[in-house]
Amino acid sequence: MRQRRVTGIEERLEPYAGLILRGDGSDIAPDGRAVRWYQRSSPRYILPEGFKRVYAEIGCGRGLFINTLAAGDPEGLYIGIEGCKTIVIRAIQKTSAAGYKNVFYIDNFINDAESAFGERALDGIFLNFSDPWPKERHADRRLTAPAKAKKYLHVLKDEGFVSFKTDGEAFFKYSLETLTNAGFQIAGAACDIATAAHSNAELTGRATETPTEYELKFREFGRPIYHFVAIKG
Repeated sequence: MRQRRVTGIEERLEPYAGLILRGDGSDIAPDGRAVRWYQRSSPRYILPEGFKRVYAEIGCGRGLFINTLAAGDPEGLYIGIEGCKTIVIRAIQKTSAAGYKNVFYIDNFINDAESAFGERALDGIFLNFSDPWPKERHADRRLTAPAKAKKYLHVLKDEGFVSFKTDGEAFFKYSLETLTNAGFQIAGAACDIATAAHSNAELTGRATETPTEYELKFREFGRPIYHFVAIKG
């Protein structure tokens, strides 16, 4: 995944600095060499306080999903994570225009959720139409790779969840297996998610019904959407 450089994007983001969370990480390896985005360590991000719940969408795209959810839950903090700055600015602009006070963004790729958020920091994680990285040599880059799945357990509170959507059946089966093997309990799966009795059932039900920009296009063409919710026991 190569991020195209766009002249002036940092200047375009400046007016929205109050909506962008910053961390203390570095893009430089210990030996001084620059490293690729998927090899960078994730800095620890300081989250705004005063919210009853905290959710993160890793790969928020243009922000339709996260802004829709946040609008119905003013007591919840919603963090949109998107490493492509030319895309995340559109999500940020949606938030700014709507005046939401409970949506913030990380405009970098998150490769290590444990480093980025710390233990029991999140109530839920949304993975919507993540890059499946179909080639086996890129398997460790998948957001549901075994190592990443275990770190989601670390950052989630008890009964926290991972809500997953994809249009790819193979990626769906792979992710269902990796999260199950990591120790998650599956509350519902396939094309008709079941919101089992857990503390976030209402929110995960709304998340299932709330589309992303990709999902609207896929449904227009009649493509199936595979999804599940994985619960930390």
